[in-house]
Amino acid sequence: MTNFKTSALAALMIAGSAASAAAQMQMNGQAPAAPQRQWIGEFAAGGAYANGNTERRQLDLDAKVTYRAGRVQDTYKALFELADNGAITIAQRWMVGAQSNIDIMDGLYGFGFINYDDDRFSGYNYELDGGVGAGYRIIRTDAILLAIEAGPGYRYSKVPVLIGPVQKKLFGRGIINFEWIISDTAKIENQFAVWWDSDRSKIEDTIAITSKLTRSFSGRFSINVRRNSDPPAPTLNKTDTLAKVALIYSF
Repeated sequence: MTNFKTSALAALMIAGSAASAAAQMQMNGQAPAAPQRQWIGEFAAGGAYANGNTERRQLDLDAKVTYRAGRVQDTYKALFELADNGAITIAQRWMVGAQSNIDIMDGLYGFGFINYDDDRFSGYNYELDGGVGAGYRIIRTDAILLAIEAGPGYRYSKVPVLIGPVQKKLFGRGIINFEWIISDTAKIENQFAVWWDSDRSKIEDTIAITSKLTRSFSGRFSINVRRNSDPPAPTLNKTDTLAKVALIYSF
């Protein structure tokens, strides 16, 4: 009984001290610390030009912006790709997407995402997909990040009327994210993603090497490989590969 009284008295003293400290902060015009908020992002621009026996003009634009506030992280991304051979357009794609993560416990987080992809040469007019899931950071050090994500989603794929009907499918998605900061000026990033449903499977693998040039500018070389196991038209290739060199502005 004595121990209970002693513990209760100590708890009351601690609570009283905390209340007194909060009151003192209010009297001094101070507010309790709010969750740290931060915007970070990058814009990338790249291109190519060839003239002579072959002619090619290409423009690549990418943007990625992340907002962090406490346990929540929102990421927004966009890209635009355009290429022609001097006579006709041979590549045209634009995509926008967003993902929101919320930390649940150490290493574990939940997420929701939505993407819109308009690739003129994919056989689709456009594709819209979204979903939810959970992720886990297997390794998280100052130099290395390795995380996995998985969850269900739903896609709406609009194809030309002459090719086939609209595709509406539930799918599963899995992603592996890897980042290695090699030095103060260089890093390697790799994202491997898989989507699968009753009609098709898609794989996308992107690896990028970034080297810092100045405080705000960097150079990047990347390779992106996309594979669709069942394109909407039999004349379409199943695999697309794109290598890019870009100048990056970070903030």
